[in-house]
Amino acid sequence: MPDASADAGDGVSGAAAGTSDTVEIPMRGPSGRRVHLRDLLHHVPGDRWAWHLLEFTGTGRMPGGRPVPEVEEAALASPTGLPFDRPALREFADGVEQTWDLVLIALPEGAGPDPVAVAAMDLSGSLFVIEALDSTKWRVTDRGTAPSRALAALRAFRDRD
Repeated sequence: MPDASADAGDGVSGAAAGTSDTVEIPMRGPSGRRVHLRDLLHHVPGDRWAWHLLEFTGTGRMPGGRPVPEVEEAALASPTGLPFDRPALREFADGVEQTWDLVLIALPEGAGPDPVAVAAMDLSGSLFVIEALDSTKWRVTDRGTAPSRALAALRAFRDRD
């Protein structure tokens, strides 16, 4: 899957340079503890980013009491995914109990994904990408300045469990 970007400041300055960094984190740590989306978001900047959920398969309590299948279908049906600001994304992540598959991208605040690129799953224009792969691992990609502070924090999180 293509990648995205972040930085400790505005989150976009490294994107034009085309640098990227990726970390993979097992969904279950060595202790058997499940790693959730909310755990990852704790280490990821992006309060001023526009987040878009392009794909989700999982279980939990969805914002507004929406049924999980409705959220799954809405994410796939929209040409640009389901938009979230950071507070709404935290609410979504807090309600997710288990994730099988997920594609979540971040863009500069006020920007929307290109529907043609999303249809082709070309996420190279994203600042940051979080993916859940077949309920086995998370892949987080940052297209900001290398090395990524967010990914360094995620590596430390992964390695301490």
